[in-house]
Amino acid sequence: MWDVAIVGGGPSGLTAAIHLVWHRRRVVVLDRATGPLFFTLEKLWNVPGLPGATGVEIQKRLKAQAVEQGAVVERASVARAGGAVVSQRGDTNVPGVWVAGDLRPMTQQVAVAMGTGNVAAVMIDQYLRKRDIAAGCGG
Repeated sequence: MWDVAIVGGGPSGLTAAIHLVWHRRRVVVLDRATGPLFFTLEKLWNVPGLPGATGVEIQKRLKAQAVEQGAVVERASVARAGGAVVSQRGDTNVPGVWVAGDLRPMTQQVAVAMGTGNVAAVMIDQYLRKRDIAAGCGG
């Protein structure tokens, strides 16, 4: 059983996965075959820690790190479900649902997407800790 299912294996989703497995959460990332980074062929110089990497290289490195840390990445196609209202922080009106990356109401760049993934991961971990404490499971 998973603690967290992340829909989307772009920079936001994989950064969230890396953060959550670091907090010992069981994480599955549901990802389509390709995303916008696969079409970014020029080298990007604005991604911290990955200077001069192409979109494909960044994507592969993030995925490898997430898997190495313990996340499971599965290929999946997820249809969009309407009705969730998303705040600038990425939390929604649906309990237990957070949004990062392209679905957040802001312009995305790789570094920004990674940041939104990390913010979502922190909020998810806090939510799970409160749930675990309320259920008497520690945290």
